[in-house]
Amino acid sequence: MTVHALDATGALRPALGPAVLGALPPAGSVVALAIANPASLAEAFVTVVTAGCVPLLLPPTLPGRAQRETARRAGAAALLHADAGHDVAVEALDGALSLMLRGYLACTSGTTGGEPTLYAFTLEQAEANARAHLESLGATGARRLVLPMPLAHSFGLVAGLLAARALGAELFAFEDTPSPTALLRVVSEQRADVLYLTPPLMRLLLKRGRQRPAGAEGAPTVVSVGAGPVDRDELRALVAAFPRSRVTFTYGLTELGPRVATLVAGEQGQALLAPGAGRATLGEPLQGVSWQVREERLFVRSPYAAVGRLVDGALQPLPATDGYVDTRDGARVVGDSVEVLGRADGTVVRGGTNVYPEDVEAVALRDEAVTAACCIARPSVMYGEVPVLYCESTDDETALRQRLEARFAAELRPVERPVELKVARELPRSSLGKVLRAALREQDASAPGSGT
Repeated sequence: MTVHALDATGALRPALGPAVLGALPPAGSVVALAIANPASLAEAFVTVVTAGCVPLLLPPTLPGRAQRETARRAGAAALLHADAGHDVAVEALDGALSLMLRGYLACTSGTTGGEPTLYAFTLEQAEANARAHLESLGATGARRLVLPMPLAHSFGLVAGLLAARALGAELFAFEDTPSPTALLRVVSEQRADVLYLTPPLMRLLLKRGRQRPAGAEGAPTVVSVGAGPVDRDELRALVAAFPRSRVTFTYGLTELGPRVATLVAGEQGQALLAPGAGRATLGEPLQGVSWQVREERLFVRSPYAAVGRLVDGALQPLPATDGYVDTRDGARVVGDSVEVLGRADGTVVRGGTNVYPEDVEAVALRDEAVTAACCIARPSVMYGEVPVLYCESTDDETALRQRLEARFAAELRPVERPVELKVARELPRSSLGKVLRAALREQDASAPGSGT
């Protein structure tokens, strides 16, 4: 396995130094890793695990103070950190937690914008999840993987680092989110077998990356989008953009492995999804995974799930009923598969009717000028809650509003239509490119006149 670090332009970045083995605390200790350079993070991760310590993967976008607070909350004895272009430094902390776990701790992605939850995984589980994920993608013979997202997230670690390790492959991982042009250039130059995409990057690629000729040389064997909901129209567009690739959509959650299911959307330019709008379904569960829909909630049983959640210095088992974990995702059965409706805790309950933010966001995202959208609940004296929509765009605001209002009137039920549309050039995002809903809720609550 070889990990290559790339900057946002696609240029190679050297790994950082020095080696950290001699400075590590005793076996079983938690060692926090806050390293943006993917090659250096991979080296530190393997070194820490080999030494018998438990690495805690911190999102590189966390500011220094938050890194230390999260590390101390986890009982870490040391923090390995490095800014871009600087060597890895080892900082001793006063944590004394000993897990004696051959594995690691991963944070939730931070989509809520709140304090990250810490889950513990054995390395054996994570490696099995990586292999099952590769099998579901049809990528068991891949030699070069391109990952335009942080390794520090559970998705990046399993689908990137551990997948490359299982294959003995080369991994090209970006330190910062690349532009569609830079990403596609790397895919072509490196003759990548697998290209991973987040939904935000996929949308940028589809909307801004059309200068790339369809079917050009260097197209990856597999193009896989995951780490967030997408709709079928978007997947069909992705199939059209990569006519020589196998296009897949994957579903998962941090605490469940994180990979749970894969849907094959297209093969060799043939769209396999039935015509019509709506969300992509879950497809097929990974080997050993099963699920149930109970009262419009998705419950999953997975052999790759976390061994526990770190709470108050101790590992607590995941809450489960008959081995099934509540994903907190709304869901419904559609034919032989399952459609995820969105986070149950993000649902807007307007006058007793559920409004799923993803339904509202999907309508806005179909506009070419909208690069991100986030629907949140605003308290209402009359209705309990009402939907408010934030959109990211650099287009003329007046024209954009007119187009979106027309779309809402044509495609949304009256109860789903936002009571207010707010347009910004940039929305707050996590390291995976997801919009931070909690930050927008706080912003909306503090805005004049938004309290009712």
